[in-house]
This record gives sequence, structure tokens and C-alpha cells, in this order.
Amino acid sequence: MNFAKTQNIRSLEKRPIRVLYVDLWQGPAQAHYTGPLLHALCSEPEIQIGLLHNRNQDLFFYPEQMERFPIHAPTGLRLDQWDRLILQPWEFIQCLRALEKFNPDIIHLVFSYPWFTLYLRHLSKRHPVSCTLHDITPHHGEEHLRNRMAIQAMIRYCDPIFVHGRQCFETAKHLYPEYAGRFVEIPLGHCDFLNSGGAGDTLPEKATFLFFGRLLPYKGLSLALKAFEEIIHEYPDARMIIAGEGSLTGEKSLIFPLRNNLEIINRVITERELAELMGRSLAVLAPYTHASGSAVVTTSYAFARPVIASNSGGMKDMVINEKTGWLVEPGSVKGMVNAMKQAIENPVHMLEMGRHAKEYALREWSWDKIARIHIQAYKDLMRKRRISESL
Repeated sequence: MNFAKTQNIRSLEKRPIRVLYVDLWQGPAQAHYTGPLLHALCSEPEIQIGLLHNRNQDLFFYPEQMERFPIHAPTGLRLDQWDRLILQPWEFIQCLRALEKFNPDIIHLVFSYPWFTLYLRHLSKRHPVSCTLHDITPHHGEEHLRNRMAIQAMIRYCDPIFVHGRQCFETAKHLYPEYAGRFVEIPLGHCDFLNSGGAGDTLPEKATFLFFGRLLPYKGLSLALKAFEEIIHEYPDARMIIAGEGSLTGEKSLIFPLRNNLEIINRVITERELAELMGRSLAVLAPYTHASGSAVVTTSYAFARPVIASNSGGMKDMVINEKTGWLVEPGSVKGMVNAMKQAIENPVHMLEMGRHAKEYALREWSWDKIARIHIQAYKDLMRKRRISESL
């Protein structure tokens, strides 16, 4: 090995690892995941962070001590916006210029984005690329070609690949055995910053349940409504709050006969509204048909509210049965009904479960813990790179 190469390797060993995070989507999911993760990473001297982000993203929850590269990136799933993506190649050129300016040791894709899906093969030849794979397979109802392509590209060209929870970790290794060594297990992270006051100290309304988040087929709203229909036969004053954006067309026939017991807020809800809704509710309903992980659970725990969830996918890791909520058999209306009855009949126990859920999230889903796992994976990647360069 020549002297210049030796000096270069020693230089890499001494300075912080430069990681450019790429998160071009816009919305609360980015703020509530990427923001606290970057806060934890920026507090570590072993790493130096840059952020390539949507220029319209609210950066209130993001750290200031990092270099930022705002990009005009159209987001959403409407066809007109995907057409805009094709018509705006110069914005991707700005992304490439940001990469060149920051000169990262590692690029980390927090969420997939079409530009990077198409360019990932070439990009991975120039830079080590890591990613967070929030979903091992597309959710039911979201099996679009673009989603399948994004997952396949990240698994093929990224290393390490961070996945949420033991179930997703094992599923990923089973589905992609040739890439099993690339997967790294991390928690989803807690959302305690949402509730500094404490909805868990608020006595909930009698027999009131909350179903919130994006209203998508895999969330299991139909099953929740069927269970609630049985609940009001025994508890006629019971209420169910449905809060979130999305289509309710498929549930119209179930909603109409229950309308007097339902409260529907069919739009994006603010954090203040969410705090009020959480305070009113005994428990949060999450009868997912498919789930890698769920921000609904992490958010509920932040407000010290237990979750009644289906025993499927990543929910098995997130809900501790009879301690932070209940797990019921996927698709089981009877299981949901039984759990909801227990909640109604034991409101004090629900408050205890909620407090336990919040403590569990703070302890097990700490962002500092997640940041340390990332840094160790980056160190391992850089060590492999130095060994490769020394040969």
C-alpha cells in the first residue's frame, strides 16, 4: 500500500463521518421521524449531518446545527404531480449539486423518492448509500408499481438497511435472504414531544374510542366499525371518533346506521386537535390488516393511551399485550369487541396501561438509542470501506 493511500485512510479514521440525509417528502411524518432522529445524531461528535429536504417542509422540529439543502420537490400521489416530477429534471440536478457540495461519506435515504429510485443504481457506485425501509412490502391497497420499485431498489443497492422491529427484521431476512446481512433492526422511535402536558392525566369520556391517521384500506376501519356496531348494542352511549384524511366511500354502508354514535373529522387534524381527541378517548383502535410499524401506536403512547391492535406484522413488537394495550387476532370482530368491552368496564386500568405505554416508549424507543445504532452501523460501513481501499 502506498504512502498517500495510508494517509488518506488515517484521515478518514480521525474525522467525523459525514452523512447526508435525504428526505424530500413534506408532512408531519417527516417532522416526527426525521426531526428527532437528526436531533439525536447531531448531538454525537462522531458524526456530521447534512439534510437534503423539501423546501416547503416545516423544519420546526429539526436541529439547526447542520447544513441544509432545500429542494423544490413535488410530493403527493396525484398523477399531475408525478407528471411535474418528469418535467422538472433540473430539480434533481440541484440534488446532485447538493451531494457534490456536501461531499458525504454516506448518503442516507430516510424515505424513498422517485428521482432516487431511478438513480440509485448509479448513485450507489459513487457513494455508500444507506436507507430506512419503513415498509418491507407495500401496504394492502398501496401495491403501486412505484412503491414496489422503490422497495426493490433500496434493498438491492443500499447497505445498511434499517427496519423497524423484530418482526420486520425477520420478515426482511426471510424475503430477501441474499441481502440478509444488510438489515439492521431499530425501534420506530417515540413521539413524546407531541404531549408535554399529558393527555394521560385526563380522565377519558365513558366508552369513547379513537380511530385516527390516514384513512387507508390496510388500517382496518371497516373491522373497527363492525366491532363498534356490536358495542353500542350493549353500551348505547358509546362513541367512536374517526379522525384523518382519506376516502370513507368504502365504509358508507357501515357508517350510516352508526352515525348518531360517530364523530367524523375527515381531514388532516392538527396536533392540538389530536391532543384533545386523545384526552377524550379510552383507547386507540388499530385493527390493521398489514403493518410493518405504526406511527399511530407511537403517537398514542406519547399521549399515554393504550392501543387495541391486530396481532399482525410489526404490531406484535409495538403493543405489549395486556400491558400497553391488547392484541387481537387479525380480522376478528369478536376479538375487537371483547377488548373494547374490557376498556369500557375498566377505565382506571386503561389509565394505568396508558402510563405504562408511555414509560415503555420512553425507555425502549429512545432516539438516543436509535442514533447509537445508526452510528455503529455507519462505523461498520466505513471500516469495510477502509479495508477495501487498503487492498
